[in-house]
Amino acid sequence: MGLNDRISSVRALRSRDRIDDARPAPVAADCRRRRGERLVEAEVASVYAMAGWRDPRCNQVSAAARPDHWDVTYDFRGQEHHVQLMTPPGRTVTVNRQGEPRQ
Repeated sequence: MGLNDRISSVRALRSRDRIDDARPAPVAADCRRRRGERLVEAEVASVYAMAGWRDPRCNQVSAAARPDHWDVTYDFRGQEHHVQLMTPPGRTVTVNRQGEPRQ
């Protein structure tokens, strides 16, 4: 699949949930800050404006189109992470000590 044997994202699903390639998976777990959780800023490495939820290599938005999400790569403790955001990021993204995105 071109992922180099790495997990690209994880989402919790109920046993009755079914996912097919024609629609996005359910929204990922809650990304709000937890009580007492320490947050840090991770530097954004790249951002791609995207249209659609299929293969990201095929859905980059042309200058005239309106993106529906942004595919963001960020570096945290020397490791590359990916997240899809509904709004364009700034120069950094807020993450917890495990590198998980937070709002």
